[in-house]
Amino acid sequence: PDGAPAESVAVSDPFVGHRVSISGLIARPDLNGKVGLVVDAYGESRYTVYVDSVDTPETIALRPVNLRVLNPKADAPASDPASASRRPAYEELRQVQWLPVLAAAPIEGLPWRPHSPCVASPDNTRPASDVWLVSFCAHLLDGEVSSRFVLELFGWDKPPRPALLCAQLAEVGSTYSAEVGPDEAVLLEHCIGPIYEQLQQIVGAPEFSGVKAALSRRATIWTGPERGLLPPSQVSFDDDASLCRYLAVAPPSLSPFRTLLVALGVRESSFSADDFLKANTCFVRDYGSSAPLPEAALQECVLNLRLASARGLSPETSPVFLPDADGILRPSPELTFNDAPWMPSAGQAGTRFVHGSVEPELAERLGAQSLRQLLLLRDKFTDTFPCPSSTQIQEALAGFGHESNVLLDLLEVADVLGAKGVHFCCDRRLHPSESLLFPTLVEFQGPALCVFMPGVALTTEELCLLHQHSADRWFKLRGRTPRFGRRFASAYALGEVSGLVSGGQMFLCDPSGRYLPPGASGRAAEEADTGAPTSLPVGRVYPLVPGDLPRRFPDQFAPFSMFGFDALSGKPLDGTILRLPLRSEAQAASSKLSGEAWSATRLHGTLTEFRSRAQTTLISLETIEAVSTSEWLPDQTSPVRTLMVSLSMPQNDASQRGAVLHDSSWKKSGLSSLFNRGKKESMLVFDLLEVFRELKEEPLGEQASGEEEESARETNQRLAAHSSSFFSASSSMSFTPPVHPSAVGGTSIDHIDLAIEEGVEGGDGLGG
Repeated sequence: PDGAPAESVAVSDPFVGHRVSISGLIARPDLNGKVGLVVDAYGESRYTVYVDSVDTPETIALRPVNLRVLNPKADAPASDPASASRRPAYEELRQVQWLPVLAAAPIEGLPWRPHSPCVASPDNTRPASDVWLVSFCAHLLDGEVSSRFVLELFGWDKPPRPALLCAQLAEVGSTYSAEVGPDEAVLLEHCIGPIYEQLQQIVGAPEFSGVKAALSRRATIWTGPERGLLPPSQVSFDDDASLCRYLAVAPPSLSPFRTLLVALGVRESSFSADDFLKANTCFVRDYGSSAPLPEAALQECVLNLRLASARGLSPETSPVFLPDADGILRPSPELTFNDAPWMPSAGQAGTRFVHGSVEPELAERLGAQSLRQLLLLRDKFTDTFPCPSSTQIQEALAGFGHESNVLLDLLEVADVLGAKGVHFCCDRRLHPSESLLFPTLVEFQGPALCVFMPGVALTTEELCLLHQHSADRWFKLRGRTPRFGRRFASAYALGEVSGLVSGGQMFLCDPSGRYLPPGASGRAAEEADTGAPTSLPVGRVYPLVPGDLPRRFPDQFAPFSMFGFDALSGKPLDGTILRLPLRSEAQAASSKLSGEAWSATRLHGTLTEFRSRAQTTLISLETIEAVSTSEWLPDQTSPVRTLMVSLSMPQNDASQRGAVLHDSSWKKSGLSSLFNRGKKESMLVFDLLEVFRELKEEPLGEQASGEEEESARETNQRLAAHSSSFFSASSSMSFTPPVHPSAVGGTSIDHIDLAIEEGVEGGDGLGG
């Protein structure tokens, strides 16, 4: 096809105003078989054709040999008053250019084809009264006709052909401007309304297929003066959202034409996420990706992104374009959202940020990168380690028993690691939550149980082993085998995630995978296996030395600043701090680990109850010499110690602690052998010191008696198992811890000397 020449020449022919089929094109074979509307004739046998069924409406110039009229309408009037012998003369009269026509648009803003001639044939002309319906693709008679015979002869007594109406409507949609006009009321009354009304009459008829092909992908649906006309797929009759310029709700004035508009593709339901994604690409199409968006377009683009996210748009299916800091549209993976506003801008050179009007949460959902994660990955501030799954934690917590078992399990872990002391703290404070590694960790800045093991540093491998719940006797850690308990797995009876600082590293473990972002490989493998995202356990390791990370995310490390440790100092911790944020009611309702909610009040009761068993538990351990509890109240600058139990031995007997635990030969002797006078004495002497302080606390509330009694019995049996090797040489012997006086706000000290005789041949029997 050749381009249309500059000069337009009126040609009398049967093509103008008719729908045609295109064929025989060599330069544009993609148009062969397409259907279009002939809207004008140029030069010598050249026709301007509107081509249907292409992504963008296209006007091309074609020769007659490439055109074939579809369903030609009879040119002669239905009731021709002339006789059959005179019909050829009438046919020639209709095709000759002799009628005077308007050379300029009579109304400003009305669609008008350029270079209109002064005369035209009746076949290519309509009365001036049809100016709003055919001004773009037919000539308008410059004058009035009152003869019924002439009106019938030229076909002017009938409405314009649907092809003319479609061409007029398409041109109005492509050229409308609220600044130029015409006025909305005039446009609806004289142009759009009458065209809709005539086209609606042929809905369902064979000729409507041509109408739908011509209009369904063009801007032909009126939406109001702000947006003008949009394609049918971008308009809905039922949507309550305030939409952008590429999506609109049909105004009430179009209700009478609902049948036609729905047939053309106007939606009767709300828009989907895919519709908003298409609107997003329209911004790129119209404004490009090299120049900033105008302010109005920028606001509409951001509004469209918010609506797209609310309707469930996923950037994984198709790229989403976001405005950058300069307002230029870029693919979301190329942009970074600033979720660390407290950080200095230094060191962020070369980073392309999302526009400030796009919220960080929205940018993250639509595929932009997190500045926090970008800095962590770029500076190699993060690594991963294996973490137990939610299923493994559920199995470990099955039949957990009394809530004090958490403390006993953690004490046993500390004992296996060779700790000399263990300090429990009920931290009731609410810590700052702005500068966190991940926004999802905000809800874990509240009350927590903190456990300090001085002088004990854990490796990543040891932490992984301590998370395993196994009763195998071959399991050893630092040459020792835990005898009871669930090790670190019991910590998740209290909360959803755990944080641990040891030496120069911080570990975060999320068994449910709901609060820490997974690694790329894990997520990819997960989706490949299941076809849909599921939660995998996530464990992450972060360095504390030389201190760059704690200074960038101070709020994340603030809760660990206790027991004399300062994360901002850049120095490693000489020991291990385990922090277990307490599970809230909301977290418990959807937890994959445990449905038990924990409050600071409940933890206070557990620590208070532990005091009555602290001496018994301490004596049954091998390396721990001191156990303490404390509470850090919200309005205090330091914690208040509520219990301190210490155990000491004479220096020359220190190596014998635990000897009875490991030497079970005494179990083979009966009770009478303990009184054998032929044995000599060997005494183990312990000094136990207990200091406690009671804090006033709100009532803990009523509890189910039956369940609590059963849990209490299990705990008592377990305590007996811890201490049996010291205090039960036969089934008839038992040990009862001393009873301590109660004094609210006061202090009580009990000094206890215990001497337990181990039977040795030649001694004088039992002493104590």
